[in-house]
Amino acid sequence: MTPRLALAAVFIISLIGGVAAKEGKKSQKNTSARTWKDIFDHSWKTGTDWPIKAPSAKNLGYSSDVMKARGVSIDQKSSADNREHSIVIVYDLDNTGTAKPVDMVLGTMRVTEVKDGKLIDGYRLRLDLDGKPIKAMHSSGLVGHVVQEVLSANSKEAQQVYKAEKELYLNNIDLKKLTP
Repeated sequence: MTPRLALAAVFIISLIGGVAAKEGKKSQKNTSARTWKDIFDHSWKTGTDWPIKAPSAKNLGYSSDVMKARGVSIDQKSSADNREHSIVIVYDLDNTGTAKPVDMVLGTMRVTEVKDGKLIDGYRLRLDLDGKPIKAMHSSGLVGHVVQEVLSANSKEAQQVYKAEKELYLNNIDLKKLTP
């Protein structure tokens, strides 16, 4: 290889590396620049009917036993922390039958097979449409005997869950993995 050809090869390789680095920064920047509105838009557009039912609806502070909602999730087997993560957009219908979003509910749950059945450990966080926590709850126990505990949105436990879910949704998750 001639020195001129070798120099050209080094230049092209460094140029390609620079473009790849910029593209990598661009995609990281886009992910870290994600907002709750981006999560809302994706969930609203791709979600399917996913009502929130009693007693969860009541424990999250809703006045009805069943709240209309559209949701998406990533299943437990596909998530890095071995928990299912879901987001649902709660909505009401106006007098014309048009859906009007009310707020969002984040969920994170782990289901573990045990000798006596399936053990549930999960949280739900009710957020306003800007992503501010409103109410929280924790569910635990064997399926069929699950106990729900209402938590203050400002409790240490709820804030830890919120921080982890916010990091997941706004910085870490590929939105294509959130499916109906």
